[in-house]
Amino acid sequence: MVIMGRYVVVPMQESSYQLSIGGGVKLPTGSTNNGFKQAPSFAKNINTPLPTQMGTGEFEYKAELGLSKVIDNNMRVDFNTIYTYRPKAKHNYDFGNELSYDLSFTDAITKNINLGIEYNGKYNTKTDMGEDTNPMLRSKLPFKAFSGTVGYITPQIEYLPFDKPKIHIGLGISFLAHYNVSEYQPLEKQRVIFRLGYLF
Repeated sequence: MVIMGRYVVVPMQESSYQLSIGGGVKLPTGSTNNGFKQAPSFAKNINTPLPTQMGTGEFEYKAELGLSKVIDNNMRVDFNTIYTYRPKAKHNYDFGNELSYDLSFTDAITKNINLGIEYNGKYNTKTDMGEDTNPMLRSKLPFKAFSGTVGYITPQIEYLPFDKPKIHIGLGISFLAHYNVSEYQPLEKQRVIFRLGYLF
């Protein structure tokens, strides 16, 4: 569970753009006090589940920066980036720090329909998976030990049922554009995104 707060430094009403900063924390969920679950020696290599660590068991801290600009009242450009700092985790399984960044362009073609395209990127520092697995084993199994960079291109459509952005419904498909990862990482070539938003 992530709790975030955001403060608008430069409001859109005062300038032709909006600048915001934010911060937050990701709370640890689940129990990690029992360590890894490992099978006994006589049962290994017989379709036995491997040692698994579902989370870091630690708080993660986030810092955010956002920039938006409206062009000719119909077009909008948005940039958002979030840095996540992850302290050393329990059981020597560190996920590494993360920098995510998103750049989007949206055009209102009618009062009810917006079309847009978005770039979604992510960079993770090196992940330390501890000593419970080895490189050969990790190359064969879908461990989520992401370290490196990945980017997606996401065309999308947004529907405003009441002519105003108070309520908006969005649908998009993300396509894998590029990647450079250090560990074996099963990446989705396509993602379907559905959004339902309400502006307070």
